[in-house]
Amino acid sequence: PTLADPVVVFATLPGFPAQATLHTRVLYRTESSLGMVDDGTGGDAVAGDGVWTGVIPAATASMGQMLRWRIQVTDGSGNASISPPFNDPNKEPEYHGTMVQDTSWSSSLPALHWFVENPSAAGNPNGTRCSVFWEDTLYDNILVRPRGGSSTWWPKKNFKFDFNPGFRLRIDPDLRKVDEINVQSSYSDKSYLRQILCWETYEKAGVQGCFCFPLRMQQNGQFHSVAFLLEQPDEDLLDRHGLDPEGALYKMYNQATSATSGVEKKTRLHEDNSDLAAFIAGILQSGQARYDFLFDNADLPSIISYIAATTLIHDNDHIAKNYYLYRDSDGDGEWRVLPWDKDLTLGRNYTLGGGVLNDTMWADDDPYSHPLFGDSNHRKVDGWWNRLVDACHDSPRIREMYLRRLRTLMEEILQSPTTPTSQLDFESRITNLQAAMDPDVTLDIANWGIPTWGSQMNFQAGIDQLIQDYIEVRRGHLFNTHSVPGGGIIPATASPAPPMGFGFIEAEPVSGDQDEEFIQIINPGGEAVDISGWTLEGGVSFIFDPGTVVPSDDSVLVSPNLATFRARATPPSAGQGIFVVGPYDRHLAPGEELHLFDKEGALVTSTGGPALVVRGLEAGGTALLTVVGATPMAFQHYAFSLTGSGPTTSPYGDLALSPPIQLAGMVRADSLGNATKSTAVPPGTSGIVVWL
Repeated sequence: PTLADPVVVFATLPGFPAQATLHTRVLYRTESSLGMVDDGTGGDAVAGDGVWTGVIPAATASMGQMLRWRIQVTDGSGNASISPPFNDPNKEPEYHGTMVQDTSWSSSLPALHWFVENPSAAGNPNGTRCSVFWEDTLYDNILVRPRGGSSTWWPKKNFKFDFNPGFRLRIDPDLRKVDEINVQSSYSDKSYLRQILCWETYEKAGVQGCFCFPLRMQQNGQFHSVAFLLEQPDEDLLDRHGLDPEGALYKMYNQATSATSGVEKKTRLHEDNSDLAAFIAGILQSGQARYDFLFDNADLPSIISYIAATTLIHDNDHIAKNYYLYRDSDGDGEWRVLPWDKDLTLGRNYTLGGGVLNDTMWADDDPYSHPLFGDSNHRKVDGWWNRLVDACHDSPRIREMYLRRLRTLMEEILQSPTTPTSQLDFESRITNLQAAMDPDVTLDIANWGIPTWGSQMNFQAGIDQLIQDYIEVRRGHLFNTHSVPGGGIIPATASPAPPMGFGFIEAEPVSGDQDEEFIQIINPGGEAVDISGWTLEGGVSFIFDPGTVVPSDDSVLVSPNLATFRARATPPSAGQGIFVVGPYDRHLAPGEELHLFDKEGALVTSTGGPALVVRGLEAGGTALLTVVGATPMAFQHYAFSLTGSGPTTSPYGDLALSPPIQLAGMVRADSLGNATKSTAVPPGTSGIVVWL
């Protein structure tokens, strides 16, 4: 309501009560009372219809103030009841209510109105009760408390708001309601922008992170601060990202070294931590056993994208805390990492002797700024390193996948140093955020002052430092120092038309279980290929998740059911270091045509089309392959399987079929769509089957 609007309260009261009273309260002042009627007067529409009416006069509360009410009813026998019931002061609202519009100010930021009787009590460890008005709803008698560790002594604190059961917060009409939110302070970031930019980076990278956006905080009708609403990593976040809320979620405070110490289990509390213990034990193995374990138990596309995005934002604080581990317990059983707490990012870092609050910028300070930061060779400033990150970087195949994904995100998000300034997305986003936030930040600094730690930097100086001392330096460090051809390990820009093709397609599993079928996609080229967002269509339908990278001279298998695939009684199955993703929709039919499209929708390859003629084993141990009717000048990929006493293992190492499949290579059709290729076959081979 506006200041000029009365608030009319209706209550359906069957049984003809003897008396109905409306108790009203402005902020935390003394209650007032007024009678409710069902006689057709005083705003009541129809006499005797059981709908009682009470009218709170206009201007009872001033602009920006909270106005609450409760209804008390007494029957003819003197029995009383109230609404809200308020049976549990720690779980239920005490009042219904609203807030009077405040037209004295406007803002480009969404406003969270916070009403608290004793503001200082909100900073105590146990917090206090308060009310919040968001958009058009008042949430009464909820818990507010400080959140964080070292940040609890900051003058401008981080807060957590816990909403009552049955009265969850509706942040967005397109999302399900949540039971808690985090309101982050800007005290540690003089640019005000780091947390927003970091969480947006994760979103662009396809990582299941939190939403985060700036707020104007009003407390008891007065300006309080500029803060940031940060989503809580819980079942609601899992559901929003299409992950099973029944999966196991662990908040980690260790270097992925323990399942008991430094661990908070958030879901599946009916179980112990044995699933996490098994995962930790698996990544603490060495050599091939550790690599095979990762391919069987980790959601590698998700983890690869997480590490790559974290490298872009230079988060050194995620090594021993500030991350969650999640397992799809009832689904594919795979583990992934969810990010958390992004204040020490984009140049800010903990320093020995300087603590958390310092102005030193880190962007090109190896080993802390190295692309492989976090493994045993590139440790945190205090010597810590993360065992999951180390396991991924230690595997040549996974490291190659990660570095290709990192290159993709560098080009898509960070962009190269040669990009015209007008086309830089990071800088453009900063400009837009600064324009929207500047009036409120001015009020924030007037209210709280510039943080006293480090040097005195206003909003503009903090942004200049962010761009000049971090973003620009980070670009040069990743694109020049650590990239090819500058002698680094990050690969060059990907080829525009990588030679990808279909390999073995198991449409009719021997077991008869169609969930055991699979489709092999081959990368016969000499560089890893990022197929994030590519689609597989035809007899099945599948979109490759962000972070799906096929290493060079390698392949990825696509399955309708990952758990069933890994449990196959005959190879390929678990324990072989097979990179398999899924699930895809529907099942294959023999001979069904499949098509692979890149993320722009261009056709990469199909299973149908050209004819293949194989002339059997000739003198000298060769087979002659002739391709007819291919797309002119297009690459055709072929693989073959041998019979006889020849080799029994694949140079691939990822498909142990009988007879084993071999990755042969590719031929390029001429201008008429024809190609011929001689392929050597080992002695003792009596037969050959070739697939395009």
